[in-house]
This record gives sequence, structure tokens and C-alpha cells, in this order.
Amino acid sequence: NAIRAVTLGTIMAVAVGALVYKVDLGMLSVAGAVLLHLIFPSTSKGALGKVSWSTVLLIGGIVPVAALIAAVVALLWLAIRRTDWGVGLYAVGADETAAELAGISTRRVKLLSRRVFQTRSRRPRSTRCVVRV
Repeated sequence: NAIRAVTLGTIMAVAVGALVYKVDLGMLSVAGAVLLHLIFPSTSKGALGKVSWSTVLLIGGIVPVAALIAAVVALLWLAIRRTDWGVGLYAVGADETAAELAGISTRRVKLLSRRVFQTRSRRPRSTRCVVRV
């Protein structure tokens, strides 16, 4: 059957392209679907109506990345607007003197913010260069 042969060839091309040549799997799949439609247009009649687009987006990675970004933004907003530390951080960032006069421990807020947002490197803390001859 010619349809099965083209479908099998497309699956093999997707596998080889993804594994050997590091080509985008989604693009190869779309190209295979377009090839099947061009060669055998009767087989794709009504296919778009049968596609579960939420599953396609979930597998394609669009929904998880957007959901992750939304969750991080929501958590940061909650942390800054709804916690004592966040309000202190906002106040110290806006005007340190006013925050100090309002009774906020600016030293504590700065220390905690450095601890929370500190990036850790794998380099040793010493910057000395030791050369042995």
C-alpha cells in the first residue's frame, strides 16, 4: 500500500533526522504531514477537526513554558506584595531613608535579598593566582 509506505518513510525520516542530524522533531513531523497531504489529499480530509490541539500544545511545549512563566511571575508578585520581607524590599528599593524612618530594618532586608537572589559560582572565593615554578 502506497500510503503506508509513505507514512513509514516519513516516520523513519523523522527518527533519523531527530537522532542523527539533531533536526527539530516537530518541524519534521509537520513536513511529513504536508508531504502525505500533497501526495494523497483524500487521506487528510477532515483531519484538522480530529486533532486535539490542547494535547498538541502540551506535547509541543508551549503550554508548559507559558504556565511555568506565569507561575513564577505569580509567586514573585505574591512574595513581594504579600509578605513582610517583600514589602520591606519594595520600601528599601524605593527609598532607603524613608524605609528606615518607617521602622524597617534595611540592613536585614538587604541581607535577606542578597541571600535569596545570590548566584552561586563554582569558582573558589580566592582570586589569588599561584604560579609554581
